Amino acid sequence: MTSDRAVRHVQQRLRAVGLGFPEYNWLAPRTITTEEALAHLATVMDRTQLADYSSDLPEEEKITACPCCMEDFSDPDTTDPVKLPCSKRHVLCFSCVENICKTSGLTKVRCPWCSIYLANNTNSHVLQPNYLALTAPFH
Repeated sequence: MTSDRAVRHVQQRLRAVGLGFPEYNWLAPRTITTEEALAHLATVMDRTQLADYSSDLPEEEKITACPCCMEDFSDPDTTDPVKLPCSKRHVLCFSCVENICKTSGLTKVRCPWCSIYLANNTNSHVLQPNYLALTAPFH
């Protein structure tokens, strides 16, 4: 109760000197961006890393395109490939993984094929909204 009282006191003092109090900043959780979250959820590769990665696979199983959007990874307009941690064959383009993260939420992202959660016990605390990190950006 005293912290609520302190916040109301600060609001009153700011109004007294003619400054507004950004109420939304106190209500919004601080979360990491999708790009930062993908570093904890999966492995973002470039095209040469993908070529080295899929060189171990038989010719008919080589990863050449994103299975969701069917964009060819050799095309320069296609975003970088992202390897999901659940299987060696589960590789998507960055934009598809980003859309999946935005749709389902960072802590509830699942692999489109095997439905395994990508957030596990080791990385889930980083992906959840943080109300204590004062230097984190507001989203």
